[in-house]
Amino acid sequence: MNAYVTDVNVLFSGLISRKPFYERLFGQYQFSTPDFALIELEKYRSVFLKKVKGNPADFEEFALLLFSRLTIIPDFLIRPEFKHQAAILCDPVDPKDSLYVALAMQFSQSLITRDVLLHDHLKANGFEQVVLFDEFIRQTGAV
Repeated sequence: MNAYVTDVNVLFSGLISRKPFYERLFGQYQFSTPDFALIELEKYRSVFLKKVKGNPADFEEFALLLFSRLTIIPDFLIRPEFKHQAAILCDPVDPKDSLYVALAMQFSQSLITRDVLLHDHLKANGFEQVVLFDEFIRQTGAV
């Protein structure tokens, strides 16, 4: 099974759209994310819940399915040296993204993101372990 780190943008997208391919994607690949993603989800809960359409019970079932297939990594398990490197790398764009990058560094996995600015900045600064979500979908044929 291929393993990846995902940022919260991918989770937001999946939760809002509830497209069936997210269920297949999270079943076929192993995704992990730092526990900071939960803080971001909570912070923007009212924003993304307003965008969710349909039956609340269907949303809950879908969300529980996605989260049952996602590994949440506590902050204290992310090594300080990777946090430091990622903070330097992410600071010019968005310091909040550094934990996602640090986790990708630590696990030697690619970071899957929908954040084009972050992706382009990381690539321009020599960080190759990042893939835009749409490109990931095209590469894997997960749609």
